Amino acid sequence: MFPPLTFSRGRLPPWRVGAIALGAVLLALALVTRQTETPPEAHVVPLSEALDGSTFALAVPTAWLGTPAIGVRPRDRIDLIAVRPGDRASGYPVAYDLRVMSSDDRALIVQIDEASAIAVALARSSGMLLVPLLQSAR
Repeated sequence: MFPPLTFSRGRLPPWRVGAIALGAVLLALALVTRQTETPPEAHVVPLSEALDGSTFALAVPTAWLGTPAIGVRPRDRIDLIAVRPGDRASGYPVAYDLRVMSSDDRALIVQIDEASAIAVALARSSGMLLVPLLQSAR
């Protein structure tokens, strides 16, 4: 047998036993403190409380949009233009100065008044697509 490949059945030195015990205690302490930490909760305001008085929230599906609303963020202001595609293309503004409440890949949620909501519904029911125009922040 080769001497470096053999193991003796001797006892571990006391400093190794102490180092192993200290490591086990620190690992257990780290696991216990990690499990008790809770992430801070974000302050979420319900949509109904974020709306101004006498306004409504309208979810405009992205399928209704003639162009994507890329780069639109909450609190941005947009106008909606209704366009009729085809040989006799036409378009007209249906809603002005709408505040964006949220935007994702499925819907654009805007704050809208009653008259503008009716105009959007009428434009959509006649087969028109909606084009959002982002207003300048300045």
